[in-house]
Amino acid sequence: MPQEKENLKAIGRISTKKSGGMGYNSFWIYIPSKIVKHDTFPFVNNDKVEIEITKEGKLLITKIDELRKIVGDYGLENATLPKVLEKKASINQNRPFLFFKDETYSYKEINSLSNQIANGIIKLLEDISLRKSKALKRSVKISLMLPNCPEFIFFWFGIIKANCIVVPINTELKGESLLEMLKGSDTEVLVIDYQFFNNYEEISDSLFKLKTIIILNAPSDFKFKSNCFAFEKVNSSNRENPNLNVKDFKRMEIFYTSGTTGIPKGLVFRNYYVLTGINVGKEFQKIGLTQDSIIYCPLPLFHAFGQLVGIFPTLFFNASIVITEKFDIKTFWSDIRKYNVTGILYFGNYIKELINQPPNKSDRQHAVKWAFGLGTSNDNWEAFENRFDIPIFEGWTLTEAVGITINTVGSKGGKIGSIGKPVSGYEVKIVDKNGNSLPPGINNIGQIVARSTIPIPLEYSKKYGKKTPVNNSWIETKDYGYKDNDGFYYYIGRESDIIHSQGVTFFASEIEKIVNSHPYVLECAAFGILRNNESEEDVKLCVVLKRPGSINHEDLYDFINQHLASFMVPRFIEIKKELPKTATNFVQKFKLKKEWEQGLSQENTWDIKIKNFIQ
Repeated sequence: MPQEKENLKAIGRISTKKSGGMGYNSFWIYIPSKIVKHDTFPFVNNDKVEIEITKEGKLLITKIDELRKIVGDYGLENATLPKVLEKKASINQNRPFLFFKDETYSYKEINSLSNQIANGIIKLLEDISLRKSKALKRSVKISLMLPNCPEFIFFWFGIIKANCIVVPINTELKGESLLEMLKGSDTEVLVIDYQFFNNYEEISDSLFKLKTIIILNAPSDFKFKSNCFAFEKVNSSNRENPNLNVKDFKRMEIFYTSGTTGIPKGLVFRNYYVLTGINVGKEFQKIGLTQDSIIYCPLPLFHAFGQLVGIFPTLFFNASIVITEKFDIKTFWSDIRKYNVTGILYFGNYIKELINQPPNKSDRQHAVKWAFGLGTSNDNWEAFENRFDIPIFEGWTLTEAVGITINTVGSKGGKIGSIGKPVSGYEVKIVDKNGNSLPPGINNIGQIVARSTIPIPLEYSKKYGKKTPVNNSWIETKDYGYKDNDGFYYYIGRESDIIHSQGVTFFASEIEKIVNSHPYVLECAAFGILRNNESEEDVKLCVVLKRPGSINHEDLYDFINQHLASFMVPRFIEIKKELPKTATNFVQKFKLKKEWEQGLSQENTWDIKIKNFIQ
C-alpha cells in the first residue's frame, strides 16, 4: 500500500489549561511530530479550524478556508450557479433581471425558462443515449454558439442545471479554429444559431464525437437531418427545478482564451467560480452598485469577462442587467437612455470609439454613475470623464481568472491609469525575471504574478496541460506592470509587447501612446520584427487612419520622430484599413507578425531608411 494511504499511528495527549481571567478550561491536543511532518498532514501553525461533534459522536477538525467561509456567510448549501439562481428567484421573484431590446425577464422567469431548457436537455440526453437515467452524474459537454441574446442565458444556466458542462464558442470562429475548439473540448452536443450553421457544416465531417445539433432560428423550410433538432425539442414545458444535486467542485464550463497572442487555450471553470460574483460585486458596491442598479453589458457572453463582472455580480447583488448583441456606437446612447442605465461595462476600444464621435449637446444627459472595464489609456480615460461626466474605474484579469484587481477610487482618488488592488480572494505582486518581489515605483517594472487564496486551481482542458494548484503557488501571467507606494497596480503590457531594439528594451505601448495622440490616427499597433537572423529587432508600426489619405507615411514618420526617442522610432510603417482583432476588440499582433514573416505585407510597408515602399 502506498505510504500516503497508510494509517499512521502515534501516541499524543489531551490536556487542559486555564484560559483568560474567567477560569475557563481550554483543551490542548498534542500531535506527535511523526504525524505533523507527514506530507498528508493538512494543517500549519496558527491555522483556523472548525471543530464539530457529529451526530455519530465523531470529532471533526476542519481547516477554515475562504471558500467555505464565503459559502457559509452567504447561506448556500454549496457554491453552484443553480443554487444561487434558485435562491435569487425565490427572493426577488418579479424584480427585473434581464433586459434585451424590448424584452424584460424577471429573476423568477429566468429561473423558470432555464429549468425548461434543463429538463429538456435531461430528456434529450436519455433519448439519444448519451446519458441514462441512472447515470445523471455523467457530465456531457455541450457547446453554445449563440450571439448575445436571452436564449444564451437560458441555455447557459439550463445546461449547468442539467449537470452538464457548457463550452461557450466565439461566434466569429470558422474553419480550423472552430474545428479545434469543438474537437479539443470533446463536444457531444452543439447548440447553434442558424446564422452560424454553415460554419459548422464546413467542418462537420471531422467532428466524430459530436452526436447532436440543436438549431435556433432555423427558417421554416429548413430540412433537419436525423442528428439535428429545432430549439423546441429541448424547450420543455416543465418549469420546475431539476432534481439533480450539482456539486460545487464539478466542472461548470470550459472557457477558451481570446487568442490575443496565439491559439486559444481551453480553461476549466468549476461551479464555485460563481463566487467571483460576490468578491467582484463587493468592490462594485464601492463604485456605486446597488440593487437598483441597471448595468449595461455589450460584452460578448461567450467571454469570461462578461460572466465574471457582468452576470455574476448582477445576480448576487439583486441588480438588473442589459445585454446587447454587440457594442454598437449607433445605438449606444439611445440604449443608455432607454433603459435608464446606471453602470457601464466596457473594453478599452469602446471608450475610444465613443470619444471619437462628434460632440453632442446631450453628451451629459444620462443617468450613468460609473463605468468599469479593461484597457483604457490615460488620455482616453481623462477625455471620457471630462466629456461625459462618467467616472471610469479600471480593472485587470486574465481569462484564467487567477487574479482580479479593481481600482475603486479612480481619478478622483488620484489613481488615474491604475488597475487597482486585488479583490478579496486573490493576491498579486510584481517580480523580476528571477521571481524576486520588486519594490514600489514606476522604475521597477516586472511581471505580474497572481494566486488565489480560495482553493480554486488553474486548470486547462486535457490538451493544454494538467491542473496547476493555485494555493501557495504564484502563477506567471505574462503581463507586466508596477505598483505604487499605496499598493495600487499599473498595467504596462504583455510579454509579447516587449521590443528589443538598438540595445534597449521597452514596451510597444510607449510607441502606441504617442502615435495614437496624432489627430488623424484612429488606432495603431507596434511590434518588433527580426531581419536577416539578427538578434536586434526593427520596429514595425501598423496604423489605421480616421479618414483614409489624411496623412502620408513620411509626414507621419516626421511626427513620430519628433516625439519619440530614436531607438523607439519605427523602421517600417504600414497604413491599413483595419487591424485584426479578437471578439473582445483586442489587437492580434501575432497575425500582423505572421503577415510580415510570410511576405504578405511588405509591398504596402514604407521603409524610413529608403523613404519608399519595400520592393
